[in-house]
Amino acid sequence: MPLRLCCNGYKNCDVVMSKLGFRIPSDWKIYKLSDIAEVQTGIAKNASNEFIDPVELPYLRVANVQFGYLDLSQIKTIKIEREKLQKYLLQYGDVLLTEGGDADKLGRGTIWQGELSECLHQNHVFAVRPNPRKVLSKYLGWLTESTLGRKYFQLASKQTTNLASINSTQLKNFVIAIPSIAEQQSIINIISTLENAIALTEKLITAKRRLKQGLMQKLLTGKIRFPEFKNDLWHMQMLSKACQINIGGTPSRQEPNYWANSSKDGFPWVSIRDMSGRFIARTKEYITAEGIRKSNTKSVPKGTTLMSFKLTIGRVAQAGCELYTNEAIAAFFPKDNLVDQDYLYAALPLAVKRVDTDQAVKGITLNKRKLETLLLPILSIREQKKIAQVDKLLDQEISLLEKQLHSLKTQKQGLMQQLLTGKIRVQTP
Repeated sequence: MPLRLCCNGYKNCDVVMSKLGFRIPSDWKIYKLSDIAEVQTGIAKNASNEFIDPVELPYLRVANVQFGYLDLSQIKTIKIEREKLQKYLLQYGDVLLTEGGDADKLGRGTIWQGELSECLHQNHVFAVRPNPRKVLSKYLGWLTESTLGRKYFQLASKQTTNLASINSTQLKNFVIAIPSIAEQQSIINIISTLENAIALTEKLITAKRRLKQGLMQKLLTGKIRFPEFKNDLWHMQMLSKACQINIGGTPSRQEPNYWANSSKDGFPWVSIRDMSGRFIARTKEYITAEGIRKSNTKSVPKGTTLMSFKLTIGRVAQAGCELYTNEAIAAFFPKDNLVDQDYLYAALPLAVKRVDTDQAVKGITLNKRKLETLLLPILSIREQKKIAQVDKLLDQEISLLEKQLHSLKTQKQGLMQQLLTGKIRVQTP
């Protein structure tokens, strides 16, 4: 049964639902999640279990359930008694939500669409099975990822430092307002149009990145040559012979005087997480002049090519302003004008891939000696610039698509906020 109905019509309604935080249209109903859906907890893995009639099936872990999609790259299996199988099997349309752990995992979820024929879920992943006469799976999934859903998970969860979790009782008490099934379907149709545009743009970005990777590999190995340079000779050179390599450092985290809150009080200090695009113009942390003196961090002029060589190997970027770097990032300064900086940006990832080392494959580290012995194709500066120009143009096209993707996702989030709260109504059949 609904908890309470908003009366007197939407425009004139004076009833503000404190748990929801907004007014609702008069024809919408308010429920607790447990009134419109079954909340199913998952199976706990226990190595000591002894089975009489076991069956082994794949099961979803927290790592498999992401925001809006499933990561099925690594699926593990679990044994379960055959008679208990139906209790934990996922069904098409189940809304999957993670219990928490790290703060970013709280209430993270997507919709199960039968990606595997038979699949279970662990006890840290909830399967919410909607009553189709009251709420549609996709609509409920969007409610959980909306501002309202995120706010509820944050307020209801048990939180400690950097950790947050929600139990099944708290999840069942999630209060939501929903329109008729017909209006839900109309809302789904509208938002799905944006979702389809988002999916198409993501595919275009993936295709463009593959095109860039394939084309640059051919250009950087000489399989494709520009006609004006086809007779020019190449030679392979160790990176340390072509460039001076500076590696940064990190001052003590225990000394507050070494760190600043903004660029007004300090200097941009780069870590690997700042290397998400081609140019680094902003950083998440800033280092003070005292911090610079008390560490091995190095000054990096604007335009310098940087590469990560620890933990995340081979991520490249260029300084968009004067920066300082940490001990996991190398900065490259060409010797005797042997190498163009934009060419370095294009060529370094391929040079890393040539390294036959378990460490590089595992993504643990690439020590300084191996970094210095990376092989770089050396060709004329003119040809380097031509290759770099192709690389830059492809990056610009990818960047444009990424901006379009960000705009579409922003539009979707804004439209969801309006439609799922009844601020915008839609016509129904």
